[in-house]
Amino acid sequence: EIRIATWNIAWLSNTPLPDRAAVARCEQERKAQPDASLRSPACQGNVFRMGGAYGALSVYARLLDADVVALQEIEGEEALRRVFDERQYVFRVADSPGRQRTAFAVRRAILAGPAQFREVREIGAAHRERPRHALEAVLPLLGGTELRLLNVHLKSFCHQVPLTTDTPDCRILAAQVGPLENWIDEAAQRGAPFLVLGDFNRTFDVEGPQARSAGRTVNMWPELDDNDPAGLKLKLLTRGLRHSSGCQHNTPAASRRTSLTTSSLAVSRWTECRATWWSIRTRSWSRTSAPSACRLDSCRTTARSPFSSSSSRRLHRHNMTAVLRIAITFRLVAAKSCCKTNGLRGRMLV
Repeated sequence: EIRIATWNIAWLSNTPLPDRAAVARCEQERKAQPDASLRSPACQGNVFRMGGAYGALSVYARLLDADVVALQEIEGEEALRRVFDERQYVFRVADSPGRQRTAFAVRRAILAGPAQFREVREIGAAHRERPRHALEAVLPLLGGTELRLLNVHLKSFCHQVPLTTDTPDCRILAAQVGPLENWIDEAAQRGAPFLVLGDFNRTFDVEGPQARSAGRTVNMWPELDDNDPAGLKLKLLTRGLRHSSGCQHNTPAASRRTSLTTSSLAVSRWTECRATWWSIRTRSWSRTSAPSACRLDSCRTTARSPFSSSSSRRLHRHNMTAVLRIAITFRLVAAKSCCKTNGLRGRMLV
């Protein structure tokens, strides 16, 4: 079996800041200039870390022990090498502008041949000022199976309202649905298993059943799961997962509360007030076991993180990571959700 995770790691820069004084300067710049791209190079982000925080993230990555990690908000491969062991993982980072790039870390031992990666620029193109390209990975697994994954980081701040809402954020997110649906349809026609994962910035559980109105997309999930191509049925693996209050986003909209059902075989995670959802082609997949209950306090790790500032301490709200175990035969066998809270105290759903 292989373990697949998605992790919005929150503005992971290539180089840590040298000391607390540098962190304080970046905090001051952030308050004075909300647009990260207009700050000094070392401060172009909203989370500022010293070397100790990178070490803590590396410990967390080892505890996660995933074979494939889809990451969001990565500056470059140098940042990945500070968190993951490059002797064990193959890296690829999308070539998006800015520092919120999508990326993959793939364990070398699961591959039967070279992994293939491709940027899907059209998914991020709607956000012209700060496009975040989606990243596709095609993994030839041991045993002859090929798995296709798409890592997305869609537009934020249109989490729960209809996509027809007249705001810049909702207009951008609505424009991203079509290219995403095209990728899903093409992947389905290939016939091999696929996963769409990452940071959708959308709470699917509160969406209504209506896909379109007057030719415009109203709700994302009904539009994606529209039985087109004929017979295609997507599986929303996070349907009904409840998150603790510390992993919720404070918005004027209804509180983000969902709950896990054992039939969903789903996991989800919140990072920096964003939802991540898994969708999966269900044909040829079968369920063998599932979490029996939602236990957000059933497991804790003990490592501590040397966070150095208020922004670094906020890191615990950014790192709730979903883990899905998949057998090589593509039977879903278990699901876990890890919420990174204070330091590295993980909360796992078993």
